[in-house]
Amino acid sequence: ARREGDRLVLSGTSPAVIGAAAADAFWVVAELDGSRLLARVAAADVAVTPCRLVDGQAAAQVFLDDVTLPAAEAISGCDAALEFGADLALLGVLAETSGVIDALHTATLDYVQMREQFGRPIGKFQVVQHKMADMFIACEEARSMVLLAAEAMESEDAAFRARLVSAARVKISDAARAVLRDAVQLHGGMGVSDELAVGHMVKRLLVLTQTGGSRAAHLKRFAKAA
Repeated sequence: ARREGDRLVLSGTSPAVIGAAAADAFWVVAELDGSRLLARVAAADVAVTPCRLVDGQAAAQVFLDDVTLPAAEAISGCDAALEFGADLALLGVLAETSGVIDALHTATLDYVQMREQFGRPIGKFQVVQHKMADMFIACEEARSMVLLAAEAMESEDAAFRARLVSAARVKISDAARAVLRDAVQLHGGMGVSDELAVGHMVKRLLVLTQTGGSRAAHLKRFAKAA
């Protein structure tokens, strides 16, 4: 954002806004003089290019090109509230991610108990049992990290909350990648098709692991807050 008299001029891009094509207005977070502000912008004042995410969700790219509004309408001094809101939203993403990881593990366990090769279920083979044990451990680690992040949200120490929420994001992203990789390997080509629920879970996990900030971004945030 930049200031021109008693008005603000906003420019920027948000690459993947869920449901943006159906929005009447957007709440935009902008940077002005090193701090952030929150402003409401009418959908008619921005350019919206619809797209779909890999999991099929409707989203859109939102472009602001010198959108002006009265400076008095912007909310300033809200950095702490925005950080808390972002962490709270991320906690919801992490909880969903943990749930999808658990569902993917359950679906894969059912499959290896049913799928037969060489006259017996593939779940009887030791290498498959080891993979299923690793998937179970990943499920439990993800669930534990969600609980830890939820407890951290009650802390008044912003740095402590940032460390634990970002740590949970990194750990759960790792768990999601490991589980979806092994689930696809054990299902074979069907694991990435739309014919099975597993294929949709895999695509959903790919989106969730990028929602609310990437693993790399949160690793940097964790190091900065430590």
